[in-house]
Amino acid sequence: MSEITPAHEHLETAEHAAHAAAEGGLRAAIIPLSIAVMAVAAGALGILEGTASSSAIIARSDASIRRNEASDIWAQYQAESLKKHLYTIAAAQAGANTASLKEQADKYGAEEGTLQAQAKAKEKETADQVAISENEMERHHRLSYATGTVQLAIALASISIVVRRRWLWYGSLACLVAGLATAAT
Repeated sequence: MSEITPAHEHLETAEHAAHAAAEGGLRAAIIPLSIAVMAVAAGALGILEGTASSSAIIARSDASIRRNEASDIWAQYQAESLKKHLYTIAAAQAGANTASLKEQADKYGAEEGTLQAQAKAKEKETADQVAISENEMERHHRLSYATGTVQLAIALASISIVVRRRWLWYGSLACLVAGLATAAT
């Protein structure tokens, strides 16, 4: 995960832009101003990246909870099924008390269907949460690449000031656009 740029760095960039504007006008300040915009974009992408990562973790946690709930319901289903079979066997072997034993077996048999439906519903919820987690993790990765690309744009723009090469600044703008496009997809 990328770290969010501290506010004092943004202020420092703005001060450089103001100083450049005072010395050479807006034309001289355009590159420092663009760096400030890039820094804000990188910070916003970093926040979105962290949010996507958190959402992925929460969804995966919810999936684990649902999986445990489904497991519990399946265990109860198996217990009810076992009880039904025991009462069915007992009814087949019993003499006078057959009706009561068959009634108990039928009761447990009726509960099996409900438990099976509940367990399958929990399994579907688990699958849904896993899908959400995977989508959010993919989004996190995409935003990580986007943030890194915008940070590269900041570095290129900064270097363009030092070496006084306008084409390098244009390259930084291309990186900015690529980073934002990556984040948007």
